Formats: sequence, structure tokens, C-alpha cells
Amino acid sequence: FDDMRKAGGFNSPAHAWRDADFVAAAALLQGCYSTEAGRYFAPAGTFAEWAKYLSGVVQQAGCGLLDRAATRVARDGEGLQALALVTTIGAQTMHLAQLAVRPSLRGCAVATRLLREAIACAPHAGATGMTLLVGEGNRGARRLYASLGFIECGTFVAAPAAPPSAAVRVSPQRELLTHSVC
Repeated sequence: FDDMRKAGGFNSPAHAWRDADFVAAAALLQGCYSTEAGRYFAPAGTFAEWAKYLSGVVQQAGCGLLDRAATRVARDGEGLQALALVTTIGAQTMHLAQLAVRPSLRGCAVATRLLREAIACAPHAGATGMTLLVGEGNRGARRLYASLGFIECGTFVAAPAAPPSAAVRVSPQRELLTHSVC
């Protein structure tokens, strides 16, 4: 993949989602997140947890209805390399549930290309806007989203669940999510 960076990036065409992408998408998500960064999606970072999370988004409308046409995937001979997973959460609103690029391809504008293509699908689906959640410390993603016209509209705060033995006590600790929980 280093040769691809030197040659101008990863240029495989993007495609719409297909059901056969499911297993590869779960593996991609697992490979793109550290256990800490992915703890809201897959607490221990296992493939089974990532598959369960992805099932909630793709098959069970856990974050709106999957928009197969707007969801963009980039594949090459090695398999699924990047994913912009898009759902519809309202009559005129799409949601970027996940944007994941294999670590070896980061910095090659793959995320920009996939997200631009997903945004271009919005009018065809009757959408006039797109939402997303991004962590406060995820500066690279924030720069990307700002460059594409996204603006910050609010803050989402998560409070860790109390252990079962302390179910009555409410933890005062809160933290910003590092990624969408959808």
C-alpha cells in the first residue's frame, strides 16, 4: 500500500453497498478501531461484537434505515478497504453512521472521495441534509467534515454505565463519545 501512496493514492472505484459486504465490513471496522476507540460499538473489540454492532445498523435499523445506494464501499483485489455507511433517519435527513478507511490507506483522500459520493446521493433520495457524530479529539475527521460543509450543531455526552453492584449509584464521570454510537 505504500506504493499506492507514492503513486497518487488508492483509486479503486467506489460502489454501493451489497449484502455480501457484511463480513468484510465488520472486519474492516474491527481493523480500523483500537479497542479503546471502539468501546462504544464493540466493548472488547472482537469480531463478533463488531458484527453485532454492524447488524444493528445494517439489518435492524439501529441508526435509521440503511441507504444502500448512498453507502459507499471501496474494494480492491485485497477486499474491502473503505466504507462510508449511510442511513436515512428522517424524510429528508441522512446520517453518516460510519466512515472507516483501512489504516494503511489513510491520508490518500479515500474518505473524502467516499463521503463526497455519499453526499451526492442525498438529493436523489430526497434528503436535504446529513448528520454525523464525531469525537472532540478526532481532529482529522473534524477537518474533513468541515471541508465538506458540515457544521457543529451540538454536543453529545455519554456516561459510562455503573457496574451491576453499584446500580443505585450514578457515576458523575462523563465523556465525549469518540465516534458515533449508531
